[in-house]
Amino acid sequence: MTTYRTTHLSQWNDTRRGVIELDAIARAYVGDPEVTDRDRIAFALRELRKRGYDVEARPVDWAKPLMICSLADSEFGSFGHPTRSKLYKRLDSIARRVRLITEEESDDLHGGLYPEEKLFDFNHGDSLEEPYEFDFKGDPDLVESVFQAVGFATKHEVMVPDDGSEPHHCVKVAPPTMVFA
Repeated sequence: MTTYRTTHLSQWNDTRRGVIELDAIARAYVGDPEVTDRDRIAFALRELRKRGYDVEARPVDWAKPLMICSLADSEFGSFGHPTRSKLYKRLDSIARRVRLITEEESDDLHGGLYPEEKLFDFNHGDSLEEPYEFDFKGDPDLVESVFQAVGFATKHEVMVPDDGSEPHHCVKVAPPTMVFA
């Protein structure tokens, strides 16, 4: 298993706001009062895709010169804790009725039957509750500028793997009200 040494290269900031000019459509959407944090992330990734980045590719191909992807923990937790799906609740109800296994054994059984995304709703919220993190390869100034252009504050880190492979960057994004309050 590879471990990483993380170096923080910046504190939370929005000093690159205005460096990137979004197209008229993006400006209209991100300026609308109904836009959500989830929408802002989608517009930032759209802008990076237009600039040649491979966006949200799985599995991550670190050989590509320009790529960005969500960290799994952010993808599944930044918009609040996942809620149990109808499937989970149904299986849990059966487990309680049959009384043959403990709650922990029930969770293990359900996880062996279905993938996590079927058992939990990870996309129930549209406002960030925790900063969202992306790993990327490419131009850190550009990536920060794009996320700041859609209304986020950013924090930049570099992650150096202990196995000698190439370092990569991490950008954390959050609404300014979350980090400057």
